[in-house]
Amino acid sequence: MTPITFRPVTPDDIDALAALHARAWIETYRGLLPDTLIASRSAEALRLLWQRIVASPLTRTAWAPGIGFCTMGPQRDAALAALGATEELYAIYLLADAQGKGHGRALFAALDRGLPLSILVFEGNRRARAFHEGLGARLHAIRDETIDGHPIREAVYLRPARP
Repeated sequence: MTPITFRPVTPDDIDALAALHARAWIETYRGLLPDTLIASRSAEALRLLWQRIVASPLTRTAWAPGIGFCTMGPQRDAALAALGATEELYAIYLLADAQGKGHGRALFAALDRGLPLSILVFEGNRRARAFHEGLGARLHAIRDETIDGHPIREAVYLRPARP
């Protein structure tokens, strides 16, 4: 693996993160999600999301400029919290040309506290599902959800606490 530099985000990173996130959505979900849904995740739209993430004292984010990012924090789903998943992987994205080089594992490891964790993945995203399974997560359920009125199916993974 080529070493990468990753670091926490600052307000100065918001525009670059939003642009990288939008590009990663296109590269990751073209053919898996409707084009209109992918287009709705423009850098301009994602800038507002990143403003909230950066301002949150509970969310942890590591990013490697030009490569990808990972963001985690407290569990937001009461049902998954009741199963013991106290943490949630909110998102992990790498640009296509950075995948398969260990960068995702490095970003994940930078934030992982070893606590029980939930991970939500689009059901059809086989590469992401294999990545999370390789990190010790196990499929808990497949459930139907909607994003901006678009029906999707997501795989719900749970990863037990790690020593």
